[in-house]
Amino acid sequence: MPAATVRACIAAGWAEPWFSNPLKPDWLVCKLTDTGRAMLERDGNSKNLVNHL
Repeated sequence: MPAATVRACIAAGWAEPWFSNPLKPDWLVCKLTDTGRAMLERDGNSKNLVNHL
């Protein structure tokens, strides 16, 4: 997934940083927030989540 998409999801409150990867410090390791999970459950499709960006 492009880093810009991950950053946009973080900015929208749909994802949050989870942990730092010591082997790849430039990678963004994130997890869905409750808001992001609710968006996916409501729309039922991860592509729809990206269309909301």
